[in-house]
This record gives sequence, C-alpha cells and structure tokens, in this order.
Amino acid sequence: MRKKILLGNVSPHDLPFSLRSDYVWTICVYALAAGGTERLLLETHGYYAIPAPWTFAFHLDDDESHSPAEGYKIRVEVLDKQVLIADASEQFSIDWLAASRDSVHNLVLEPRAI
Repeated sequence: MRKKILLGNVSPHDLPFSLRSDYVWTICVYALAAGGTERLLLETHGYYAIPAPWTFAFHLDDDESHSPAEGYKIRVEVLDKQVLIADASEQFSIDWLAASRDSVHNLVLEPRAI
C-alpha cells in the first residue's frame, strides 16, 4: 500500500471576497474513472470564519479504489445555506511510485453569487 498526503491552506488575505462565519466550506477529493465519472474519496466541511491561515490535510492510499483511477480532482465550495458563493476545482494526477516528489496546485476561489 502506497500513501500520499494532500495538504492545503486557505488564507483570507488571498480570497476575492470577505468570509462570514455562517458560510459553510466543503472540500472534496474525487477519483476520476475512465468514462469520466467521479467517485468521492474524501470530504470535509464545516463553518469557518477563517480569521487566520487555515490548513487541511487528506491522507490517500492507492488501495482506496477497486479500479485504478485515471486522475483525481479536488473541489472547494463556499456555501451560504444552499447558495454557492464561490468555488474552485482542479484535476491532477498522482505518481504513486515517486516517494518524495511534490506537486503544487494553486486553486483560486471564483465568486459565483454575491
């Protein structure tokens, strides 16, 4: 079994809008299959005002999928109840054989319904 750690951080200084403590954050990681389908692997969510930089981590291993994934996707959403305020997503691949190679992705939250 091989493992990877996905680390992320959110800073209110980098966001294109102000955060409120009643907004809910959702961060999801998906496995992408050959037919273009997505399968949810990991998810975290909660209410955050994010007064300071906030860091999150997901632990992945290559045994989490019964069929090999063609890629992965991370999606971040900010919701005001049911209304999507901002979101960002990016697809990426994972080199399971590389022990220490880092891959950096910068997601920028795009305002949706402000």
